[in-house]
Order: sequence, then structure tokens, then C-alpha cells
Amino acid sequence: MKIGIMGGTFNPIHNGHLLIGDYAKKQFGLYEVVYIPNGKPAYKSIDIDISPENRYDMVKLAIENMDGFTVSDLEIKRDGITYTIDTIKELKKFYKDADLYFIVGEDSLFNLEDWKNYRELFKLCSFLVFKRREESEARIIREIKRLNEMYGADIHYIKSPVINISSTKIRSQVKLGNKVANDIPESVEKYIYDNNLYGDD
Repeated sequence: MKIGIMGGTFNPIHNGHLLIGDYAKKQFGLYEVVYIPNGKPAYKSIDIDISPENRYDMVKLAIENMDGFTVSDLEIKRDGITYTIDTIKELKKFYKDADLYFIVGEDSLFNLEDWKNYRELFKLCSFLVFKRREESEARIIREIKRLNEMYGADIHYIKSPVINISSTKIRSQVKLGNKVANDIPESVEKYIYDNNLYGDD
């Protein structure tokens, strides 16, 4: 059984996150895609002061009608800094007979050798990489080949279009009181406005 893992701040989750999960699921025969909102990520700050529970709730709403998509509160319940190696080890205990596929963007691909215990991580899970820019494909494929050959990693490229949706821009539009339902599920937009998220400071 193949399980896809997509971590992120999801601040807020948007249609791009959902589309990438769907592309990965279909191309690599994943049984399930698990979205894991970050707790305190080691390599990215969460600069908007909303609770981890808010981010978890938005993911839960976004995927509620999507077959084969689930959400985990594993990281938001963990104390201290969140490292992928720890998350994967916990998931391996839960999905004992599954192969794990960690879904990342091209920016993460080029920083994998800076991740904590990355050599061990390559042994524990595979990686699926999506592009953020149209011109990046050849560069991504070269880097995947280098890491696979150097470390015996199992990294693959997700063939998908560039999805130009940004959580930062969504937050900016919400602050202005604008509708954002073209970029996020309507249920998530309603949750944001009902809970006064990303409004005036």
C-alpha cells in the first residue's frame, strides 16, 4: 500500500494543495494522501498568528468530500520544533506495511541535504516533487537523478501544471474583505470569515 504525505503550514490550505495531492495520488497509485499541518516547522516560520487548530480545521473542511484524502494532527500535537524525520518515524509505526511518499515542492528538493538526518530519511520514505515554475522541469529532473544516484534515494517527479495560487495572496485578499472562493474551497472561505481569521491586526 502506498501512502502520500503532504506537510505544510496550510495557512490557509488552497486549491493548489488539493490539486497537487490529486495529481500525486493518480500518477503514483497512492491509496491515500495524508495532509499534515505543521506544528513548529524547523525551516519555515508561521508569521500569521492563528492557532494550529484553525489550520487543522481548514484542512479538514477542504478534504471532507475528497475520497482517499485525510488529515492528521500529529505535528500540531507535538511539543517543540517539528522535523520531518520524526514525523515519518511516527507514521511508519502507524502505517506498518505501507510505503510512504513525501510530497514536496521544488524548493524543498534543492534543500533536502540540509534536512535533519536526511540520509536516514531517504531510507524511510520516497519523495514526490512538483514544480513551482514552468522552466524548472529539466533542473528538477537533474537534481532528482543526482540525489537518487548519490544516496540511493527514491525520488520522483510529479507531472503537473504550475499552479499559481498563494496563501500569502489569499491572506491579503481576506484582509481587504474580498472573496477568495476561486482559490480555496467555499467551506474554508466561510470558516475564515466566520472566525475572523487574517483580518485587521
